[in-house]
Amino acid sequence: LAREVAVVRTLAHPAVVRFVDVAEHAGAVYLVTEALGGGDLLTAVGRRAFSVRSSLRLAAQLLDGLAACHAAGVAHRDVKLANVVAAADRDDDGRVVVKLVDFGLCHWRRVPLAAAAAAADGRCGSGGGGGGDGGDGDGDGDGDGDGDAGPRGGWGTARAAAAVRAPVGTPGYVCPEIVAGRPYVPEEADVYGVGVVLYALVARSMPPVGLF
Repeated sequence: LAREVAVVRTLAHPAVVRFVDVAEHAGAVYLVTEALGGGDLLTAVGRRAFSVRSSLRLAAQLLDGLAACHAAGVAHRDVKLANVVAAADRDDDGRVVVKLVDFGLCHWRRVPLAAAAAAADGRCGSGGGGGGDGGDGDGDGDGDGDGDAGPRGGWGTARAAAAVRAPVGTPGYVCPEIVAGRPYVPEEADVYGVGVVLYALVARSMPPVGLF
């Protein structure tokens, strides 16, 4: 909970649940956030079908919110229908606004991936070698930097250094690398999770195993 509080209180985006306070009662600690009265997408999918247009709009909101999280060095690591909740109020056009909730499994790195890539670009340009992001603050001890580097250059170097091993997430939503027990980049796993959410909204079912 301490990590979730530290993360959520630093994030400010319309598609991310807003932190309010931390409360304690009868020996239990509670994370207090803004009130969201619209229900989660898992419940909504069970009640009605979503059009492709509305599904894409909701996915775009999630990707926008995740981009802000990733820019702050935070990866959610449990993007799923149940962790996307509709706000009580709609936007100016009367459309549903969704919020990403529950950052209890998040990965928090001191140097955001994009910043690490930019720094690596500078090192590559000057003939220096790549390096890690200085470690992360998620307590997993899994930032081993031994993932598949992919493309070379600043992004490839940063991506390789950013890979982790801890298998975190909900079955059905996790990326293929986690299923296979290989190192993965948490930020990329978030984007994969949005893809699963989008599929579920349109199809009203989870994607078949091995589809993506």
